[in-house]
Amino acid sequence: MPKDKKNKDLMSTQVLLAASGLDEFYKYFDQAGHSMFDSMTHASDLKVEQILLEVEARNGVTFNNAVRIKLWKALRYQWFRGPGKGLNFVERVDVQQLHLPPLEWQEQDSKFKFGDLESDRQRQVVRKIKQLAPGETGQSLQTFQFEVYTRSPDLIYEYRDLERCVQEWERRNPRSMIQED
Repeated sequence: MPKDKKNKDLMSTQVLLAASGLDEFYKYFDQAGHSMFDSMTHASDLKVEQILLEVEARNGVTFNNAVRIKLWKALRYQWFRGPGKGLNFVERVDVQQLHLPPLEWQEQDSKFKFGDLESDRQRQVVRKIKQLAPGETGQSLQTFQFEVYTRSPDLIYEYRDLERCVQEWERRNPRSMIQED
């Protein structure tokens, strides 16, 4: 590799640390021989940890945990902020939680009418109808069924069941009802 290409990829550790507000620790990196940092390589967790341990050993200092974490992130995350990287690093807390069904799960009751499902099962699913191709002939509506993992208090479900029973009784012919109804 030509020398010019290699020099372009290196950046000063002082600039790197100053961007994270850690410029007072540059003197330790300089004394340990880490005055330049390769910004184009994706430094692994182990490599960053080795750099920090080497800096501590050569200078006879130990960084406290808060500073060590900031130094580690400054070195490790440099690759995400390096030249040619247009995307920002996404923190773990910014990623929305994803709920997946169990491995053995199979969609079996999505073909039934929602009213034909047991009341307990109706609480566990929600159905959404989506138009696939607006303006086209044929089946353009598709029903998607999703599992519901959050539950309301049981009293709400009992009230809904009672409401459904009353509605069913109102629709029935009293002469055809038996005593148990």
